[in-house]
Parts: sequence; structure tokens; C-alpha cells
Amino acid sequence: TAGVHWLRQRVAFVEASPVLLDGSIADNLLLGRQVEPTRMAGVLRVTGLADALGEWPGGLSGRVPDGGRVPAALARRIALARALLGSPCV
Repeated sequence: TAGVHWLRQRVAFVEASPVLLDGSIADNLLLGRQVEPTRMAGVLRVTGLADALGEWPGGLSGRVPDGGRVPAALARRIALARALLGSPCV
């Protein structure tokens, strides 16, 4: 319904054990959305992903291993950044 759609656009939810998709780190962050590079850089900075991805093979273009097996802290940062890139109010 329209009410559910409206709510989903405004509220972000980050799971404690996020699901990562097969693809790159960028694919997992964007989920098909278009994001301005300056916005992406800001979100990477505030979530600590900018530093963490400096150590990840391939950085933002690096692949998520099969089954989404990445360190738990990295997975949580990716999930938080994914939520923030959606521009939620809450």
C-alpha cells in the first residue's frame, strides 16, 4: 500500500547479521541506485568503510566472496552505509 511504501522510503533498518549479495562491495551498497560520488564518499567516511576498504582486495570494486563471507564488522559497516545511502529520515 502507499503507506507502507512511504514508510520504507523514510525509515532505515540495519540487521545485526546483514545479508550481502554476490557482487562487488559497490553493488552491495548501491542496490541498483544512482548515488552522487560526493555522497558516496561521505557515507564511506562516516561509516568507517573508507579506511576498511583500503585493506580489502579491490576496494569498492572488490568482490564479496561466495555466500557473503566477509568479516562481521565489515558486513555491518556495509549494511549501515547501504541504509544511509537510501537517505532515510530515521
